[in-house]
Amino acid sequence: VLLLRVWGTKAVCIAGGGEPLLNENTPYLIDKLVQNNIDVGLITNGYYLNAQDIRLLKCKWIGISIDAGTKETFLKLKGVDVFDKILLNINQLIKIRNSSGSKCEISYKYIIHPINAYEIYKAIQNAYEIGCDTFHARPGGDSWFELQKGQFTFNEDMIKAIPKYLEMGREDYENENFKVYGV
Repeated sequence: VLLLRVWGTKAVCIAGGGEPLLNENTPYLIDKLVQNNIDVGLITNGYYLNAQDIRLLKCKWIGISIDAGTKETFLKLKGVDVFDKILLNINQLIKIRNSSGSKCEISYKYIIHPINAYEIYKAIQNAYEIGCDTFHARPGGDSWFELQKGQFTFNEDMIKAIPKYLEMGREDYENENFKVYGV
C-alpha cells in the first residue's frame, strides 16, 4: 500500500483472479488503502459478503456480479443454487450501510448473456427492491479462447429487447436514489 501512495495512486479496484472475499486479508487491505487516502472499489460474487464486517463499507463502491433475475437462471449460469443467499447478503449489507452512515455505493452487476437476456427487467426490480443504489448491465462476449463456441450469440429479438428492458426499468424504478446503467 505504501508504494501505491508513493506512486500517487488515487483508486484501486479489488477484483479478478477469483473471489476477493475468499482472502481473509481483503478487509485489512481495504482498511490500509483507505487509511492512505486511496479510494477502493470491490467486485464480488456476493456469496461471502459479511455485513457485520464494517470494513467492507469503507469502499467507495461494491459491485456484486449476479447476472440473473431469477434463481433458475442464476443456477443455469453459475451452476450453484445460492441466488437467494446472495440477495439476502446484499440486503443485510445495505441495511448496515444505511444505519452506519457509510456512503458506499452498492451495485447489482449484470453481464448480459443469451440465457438471461429476457430477465433484465426482473433483475432491475430485484436490485431496486433489495435497496441497491445502481444496476449495471453490459453484454458479455466469448473470451478469445472460446470464440468457436458461440456462447454469446444474441438473436435479433434479443438485440431489440435488451434496450427496451433497460428503458422499462429506468421508467419504473429509477429515481434520485436508484440508477439503471446499460451499454
